[in-house]
Amino acid sequence: MKVNPVKIKIKIKRRTITSLILALVFIIIPFIKCQKINNALFGEKEPSVNDIISNGKKKLSEGNFQEAAKIFAEGVKIYPNNPEIRFGLALAQSAILLKNVENVTLELGKYNNSIGIWNFSPTYKTVSKRKANSS
Repeated sequence: MKVNPVKIKIKIKRRTITSLILALVFIIIPFIKCQKINNALFGEKEPSVNDIISNGKKKLSEGNFQEAAKIFAEGVKIYPNNPEIRFGLALAQSAILLKNVENVTLELGKYNNSIGIWNFSPTYKTVSKRKANSS
């Protein structure tokens, strides 16, 4: 009796595909459902859009730009098409950038002050006065 090797390969492929489908149906899908049930039972749920926006705005108003950026970045992962969350992330990242620019300007102003070049960095005087008044 002669066995056709092509038929054997087809049978092996069918078994593999069938095994994968069965694994998907009986292992992976119930696991995902169990995770959703666990999240529902133990209170681990996705935050709402309003929660994300209000928490992010609160962190922005406190001046905690890194935390606000983290909150909005997580929000973008959950709700990628929400323009308010994306705007909040852009706002937080812009605030971080501006804070970094301010710090660099202050350092340059301090350096200029130490070598006697006051007129080179008028921003340093303004920022320094503002920081002195706020302290």
